[in-house]
Amino acid sequence: MLLAEAAAAQTLPVERFAESPDLKIVTPAGADSFWRMVARLGDINGDGFEEFIVASGFANNSRGRAWVYFGPDATTSAPFIFD
Repeated sequence: MLLAEAAAAQTLPVERFAESPDLKIVTPAGADSFWRMVARLGDINGDGFEEFIVASGFANNSRGRAWVYFGPDATTSAPFIFD
């Protein structure tokens, strides 16, 4: 289970029936609409674990920003800015 902290907490299930969150991701400052766009990316870096992307269309002065979280525990992320 993945737990997000935002104005209203939302959950994204990663494992069924998890008793506690595997990972807690805090919404980045200025990332309006964070968690509204989430997608699996597959194993983009070849380490054998899947990555996922979370996007905020209104971040970065409404130009948008996306964060790629690298598996297996998704504690490493890299922000991408779209201009």
